[in-house]
This record gives sequence, structure tokens and C-alpha cells, in this order.
Amino acid sequence: MGVEVGEKETRTIKELSKMLHSPKSEVIRMAVAEGVKTLRMKIAMEKYVNEEFSLCKAAEFAGVSIQQMARYMAERGIPFFKFIFVGSRGDWAYLNHYSISQNTLFHFLEHLFHHSIICCSTESMHER
Repeated sequence: MGVEVGEKETRTIKELSKMLHSPKSEVIRMAVAEGVKTLRMKIAMEKYVNEEFSLCKAAEFAGVSIQQMARYMAERGIPFFKFIFVGSRGDWAYLNHYSISQNTLFHFLEHLFHHSIICCSTESMHER
């Protein structure tokens, strides 16, 4: 596969090659891999916003954990949940994203995921 790049990119690749003590071909491979990862994250977020992907599906598409996808979206001001089920006896309470801060909820979700209290299917979150 051949790709043409401009003068600016060629200078940048040479500069990075020297800094990293790596061949230019390796710098190019690293840049492409990082670019593909970034592009997949952006596409996943866009599909989530357009309600084509659930949070779980977006994370799967991007190749990251659910927590990483949620943090990525939260850092960009995108609510990473529509609602969450909370309860232990089937008496579900719905926490809308307007009722508590995203940061508070994110830490709450991290705790739940860490302690395996909730799991995520491809379409929604369920209590285990």
C-alpha cells in the first residue's frame, strides 16, 4: 500500500523518527495505528449520539472497554448513558442523566463494574 504525504508530514515523520530512534516506516505504522484508533472512537461516538450504537456496542466497535468509551464521551460532553437500572430486588429506579453529574455517575459506574455488580450486554446494562 502506498501513500503520498506532503512536505509538512514528511518533516514531521523525520523529526519523530529521530526523537524515537525508530525507522521512518515504524513511525508511519505507529501514526496509522493511532489514527485508526482515534477514527474508530470518533465514529463510535457519532453512532452512539445518533442512537445507532448502544454504549456497549460503541465500546466494542472502538476496541476499548465500556469505561474507556464512557470516559471518552464524557470528556467531550456527551452523556454516556440514557438511564441506568439501580436496584437489587427488581425494584428499578431510573437515574436520568440530568439528575446527577456525569462525574459522580461515572465514578459510581466504575465502582459497579469493578465489583462485577453490573454487566453489559450488546444493547443494555443489566444487574447480575
